Amino acid sequence: MPRPPSLRHAARDALLALLLGALLAPFAHLLDLAIAAVAALAGLLPTALSSHPNPTNPANTIPLPWALPLTAACGALLSAFALARLAPECAGAGTDSALAAFHQHQGRLRRRVPFAKLCASALVVGSGGSGGRQGPIVQIGGAVGAWLAEALHLDAERRRALLVFGVAAGVGAAFRAPLGGGVFAAEFLCRGLGVVPHYLLPACLASASGALVAGAMAGSLGPVLPMPEVGPLAGPEAWLSALLLALFLAPWARGYVAAVQWVNRVSRRVPGPRPWATALGGLAAGTVALLAGVLAGDGRWFGVAGQSVGLLQQVLAGGFAGWGGVGLLVGVALAKLLATALTIGTGGSAGLFAPSLLLGAAAGGAGALAVGLWGGELSVAQGSLLGMAGVFAGAGRVPLATAVLVVELTGLRTLALPCLVVALVVYWGAGGGRRPGLFVHQPERLAGLSVADLPVRG
Repeated sequence: MPRPPSLRHAARDALLALLLGALLAPFAHLLDLAIAAVAALAGLLPTALSSHPNPTNPANTIPLPWALPLTAACGALLSAFALARLAPECAGAGTDSALAAFHQHQGRLRRRVPFAKLCASALVVGSGGSGGRQGPIVQIGGAVGAWLAEALHLDAERRRALLVFGVAAGVGAAFRAPLGGGVFAAEFLCRGLGVVPHYLLPACLASASGALVAGAMAGSLGPVLPMPEVGPLAGPEAWLSALLLALFLAPWARGYVAAVQWVNRVSRRVPGPRPWATALGGLAAGTVALLAGVLAGDGRWFGVAGQSVGLLQQVLAGGFAGWGGVGLLVGVALAKLLATALTIGTGGSAGLFAPSLLLGAAAGGAGALAVGLWGGELSVAQGSLLGMAGVFAGAGRVPLATAVLVVELTGLRTLALPCLVVALVVYWGAGGGRRPGLFVHQPERLAGLSVADLPVRG
């Protein structure tokens, strides 16, 4: 095992981590504003596509749903053509680019990445593509960390460290998750390398700093997705129901991975420049969102487009009953899965975490409702929250980080332990480290990379 950092290096890391938190909070805020601006320009209501609920539009409807296919295609096309010329590494979610930079490129990301990724993601998500902010802010945070390391003339070892801290700061700022950002960065980037303890504390400092500054800028330090209080699991029957739900969620996690990868493979066979395939993906994703609203007969389901925060809140609010409710929730989950695969699998610049929240909430609510109809002891609200923790844990291979992020996003600490248990069960049920997840550059141990090259040493 490598030696821990000296006190002097640890103090330097702490200061740089705090600085990165302050630097990344404005980027997270700008990304929110840019998404809302593009949505307004496209004639789509920002509520349905933005990162936060809007109390002025409680119905969460989109005024021009018929335009969704066209706007999503245009946003994807403009974004893809711009990235093809300026920063091809910013296509897609952005998470794999950060992983490749950490594992294969000595922590290097180009200086143009933050602004290119911000603009491209705003175009895709704001125009109606199905995606979120996690992937973009991971790449942006990693690039800002790498830039700071270069500005201070630090070596490759330190660049990798600051890349980790930048990712933590970005995720913490974007989701106001003071602990979740740090845990995510360490688990996501350092998995299988035995260096998590060296990075975890300064990464959590960066995350906390980003969350604090972002909260001050937003005027609220509360959770991003506040939920009404949900009771804890009461008794063995409820825990058994939760474990059954986890087994139900594992195929959804695997299906999420398979759908994104399959669309990516198929889209690469489309003749012509890659941006045309991305535009077709945007067109198809917008069509899925349009059909979801039309077939459900409810304008709220057009919210399958974008980040789907409004539709997610509708699902979390409940109101579903019987097998009809199960079918409706399964339909929402399938629509979000398909729209996201079509958007990001074809190269659209957007994140995979936010879509998994709606996918998990809908699938988890459906599973809990079905278990309840069979005599189980699990409410729809509990199932939805556990589903949010389970699906991305299995698909992204980050169970601990996902459980922490979901608890911090919703503020529901009463279900922290069940979220962690379900996340771990879904993680193993979806293949654990034996199968590739959403992030193809996330290895257990990369050949040719020495563990001794990674941690901070005195």
